[in-house]
Amino acid sequence: MIIELQNFKDILNNNYILLITSNSIEKDAVNNIFLSKTKVKINLETKGCYIGLIESHIVVHLSGTSGITSEDSIGRLVIEFISNNEFPKPKVVLMSGFCWGNPNNTHTGQTIISNTVYSLNSDIINDKNRTFKLRLFQSKLQKEYLTDFCINGEVASLETLIANNHYRDDIINQYPSILGGEMEGFGYIPTLHSKKIPWLILKTISDLADSQFTRENQKKCAEKSANLIPLLINELDSEFEEDNNLDTDHFKNVLRGNILHIKKTDFSEESLNDFLNDNIGVILESKLKEYFFTVDQQTGDSNFVRYFCDVILEICQNSFKHGKSTDFTISFLPKDIILEDNGIDFDISKIQGIKGGSTIWKKIDTNFLKTGIARYSHQPNIYTFHLETVKISLRNLREQCSVKIVSGTIGAIQSRNQILEYNKDCTSVYLKDKFNRMTSRRLTIIEEVKSLLEKDLTVYLSVHNQSEAEEYQNALINFGDKLIILYD
Repeated sequence: MIIELQNFKDILNNNYILLITSNSIEKDAVNNIFLSKTKVKINLETKGCYIGLIESHIVVHLSGTSGITSEDSIGRLVIEFISNNEFPKPKVVLMSGFCWGNPNNTHTGQTIISNTVYSLNSDIINDKNRTFKLRLFQSKLQKEYLTDFCINGEVASLETLIANNHYRDDIINQYPSILGGEMEGFGYIPTLHSKKIPWLILKTISDLADSQFTRENQKKCAEKSANLIPLLINELDSEFEEDNNLDTDHFKNVLRGNILHIKKTDFSEESLNDFLNDNIGVILESKLKEYFFTVDQQTGDSNFVRYFCDVILEICQNSFKHGKSTDFTISFLPKDIILEDNGIDFDISKIQGIKGGSTIWKKIDTNFLKTGIARYSHQPNIYTFHLETVKISLRNLREQCSVKIVSGTIGAIQSRNQILEYNKDCTSVYLKDKFNRMTSRRLTIIEEVKSLLEKDLTVYLSVHNQSEAEEYQNALINFGDKLIILYD
């Protein structure tokens, strides 16, 4: 799968982290910390561009070469990327990797976090000395971060690989407070500054820029920096409010892929229930919302998600607690949800009693199995729910043929612009009745949906509850099967 960022601009704008690296060593170290990732198409000469999840945060990883002069330099790439209005704007830019250190203030192996860059890429040299033309850049992020693991302070930035004591000392004598230096920030940070995008540099010291310069520590230092990224992102979380709406959740599900792995090492015996309820439950709810049922199946607007989340969590808990499993896997396929473990096999359909597992199983049996909406099967250590009536085509339809409500058109006195935008190549479209709290707004949307139906389009309309469904059904009763109403 390859993702084109511009297709998700509305979801990602100010809602993701741009992570940048300047060589293959740093790139590989960063790619290894993603929970899941996929390639991104941006039509730039990169050394790789990826999007995925680190912890639960959406991250784009852009990689190039060091400096600014080459076409694929990370400095040049960041400038082009940030300046292209087709791409979503990141909420913060993080650079990860290795750097050189000031021996007066640091030692090799220390990790620097910097929000202040001394740009020294321009200088004046005469017979007596060399004077740098300093440009000072400070990020809007002015706290100290990860103080238990890192040293916070200023770094120098210039396009020079320094392996000479005299040259290095010339810099640190003029700027004694710097912790070290690197070769990229001077190129791209002015652009971030002008566009008011916060940034941080996270780099581990691999050498001291002296005659003992060596590359042998670079891989280890790049990995150390990369392994601190999840901690830094979590610490930054309080400074950036993520837009956790249903569209964002759906996009995260695309990035997660179809398989969720849970290991015994993810929790302690005491924290199992909390971990499943608070951590896995959130992911399950989000994944289950990817399945659509039409309203005539009477599943309710939340019963499917609530009941199946409940039963999966109970099966998982029993597997670890009573079945002594060490691994539990949940696979989300277009028409199947498959649970697998490696413990003592137990068929949930045989459960007795009045505790949590048996209680939710009775609800699943009554509401979904006996009504033909789903079917359950069991093999040793494999538990499958086959979703007989789920609308599998809607996943692709939502990606390629979603209808967008154009801002500023509903309620305008004389709006010459169309209210709904969609791919004109589509013969079926998907529209989500999202946050329409005003009757006047919904009435306008109903008329727009009518216009789509009159063009012989099939409209899949997603609503939250039966009341909303009835509003559309009553107003558009003459269009029969061309209007398909779904519970989301």
